[in-house]
Amino acid sequence: MLTSIAWFGFIFCSGLRLASYMPQLRRIAVDSAIASSTSYPAWGLWTCTNMSTSLYALVSLNDRWLALVAAAYAACGLTAIVLKALRRGDRGQ
Repeated sequence: MLTSIAWFGFIFCSGLRLASYMPQLRRIAVDSAIASSTSYPAWGLWTCTNMSTSLYALVSLNDRWLALVAAAYAACGLTAIVLKALRRGDRGQ
């Protein structure tokens, strides 16, 4: 029972977290001011942390779900970095 509750909590909160990336990514994509005010080091650290979590979950824990979710978070972070770089290019910086 407790395992099921924990699993549901993980899935629910992970879904919310993934959904919360979308407005951020949209703002970075369309607003040069937002793109320039976001931090490469912060997004880079979050992306690397999620990538290492994914690798650890896959290799050490054999937990494919956690690996998949962490990889999805990392993909969102990488998307933010790429969008930021593209927006900076629009401003000639």
